[in-house]
Amino acid sequence: MARLNPEAERPEWLVFDNNVDGGEKLPPDDPRFTIVPAGRRDFDMGYDHALGISALLSGVRTRFLLVLDPDCFVVLPDWVRRIPAHMIERQLAFFGTPINPRRHNSYRYFPYMVCLFVDLARVPPQELCFLPGVWEWRTNAAYRARKALAGIPRVGALFQWLLTEQWRTNGWRIKVRFGSRDDIAFECVQPVWDIAQAIPRGSVKRLLHLVTPASVSPIPKKPGYCTPRGFADAGAPNVGAFGWEEFMWRDRPFAFHVGSVHSPSAGDYYPALARACEEIACDFFARSL
Repeated sequence: MARLNPEAERPEWLVFDNNVDGGEKLPPDDPRFTIVPAGRRDFDMGYDHALGISALLSGVRTRFLLVLDPDCFVVLPDWVRRIPAHMIERQLAFFGTPINPRRHNSYRYFPYMVCLFVDLARVPPQELCFLPGVWEWRTNAAYRARKALAGIPRVGALFQWLLTEQWRTNGWRIKVRFGSRDDIAFECVQPVWDIAQAIPRGSVKRLLHLVTPASVSPIPKKPGYCTPRGFADAGAPNVGAFGWEEFMWRDRPFAFHVGSVHSPSAGDYYPALARACEEIACDFFARSL
């Protein structure tokens, strides 16, 4: 962040530390962050994540808020100044990365809290509710039906629509409340996802996509929502090759999200992450400034 934003005022980082391993906890006197430790860990399915963000909101004193996962890296040069300026110019209340389209169960067409900028002059913090609703009866019933059908070869895939945009993950309440209001504007950067590869032209899948209503289609239908052009096409490190999620803005790399690829089964991803960050900060993006 510091190397990509050499002229910007350093933002204050508020960190909710919900690590349970003492060796992974941040020291409470770390000068880089204002740290709020988790008081309990008996929540599941994203509730601890949402409650952590809510606990930090009371400490926000600036007009612009950035909610950022610790494994999401914004790589746009001078983003600390450019994004708030863009939001003011376009009168945006929300700006950021949406959920990758391959996770069709989750909501679309609205920024997600992996990287979410908010103009608190347009949306007061007390109106931001990040709590998920994954165990509400409708979502739970659709999930159980889809899981039961998944054991039948090929049949389960025919019922993907049961969960399309039905998994009410963290932040869905924000989309429901503000996503369709005329007085609230928002903008998503583009997730890198190749629709032509997911549903090849001339295939049965493509035909089904053409006749399937957008509300139940596992493939997003909004033009320009995602792009097949990724970091490597722009001359940046190909972090998508590691399975990480890439996001583009105005045909330039904006951010990448390591996501679930950092699970223990994925092995040690830190060397690849360190190399990518170093190359981004020193080489490609330094030249692009």
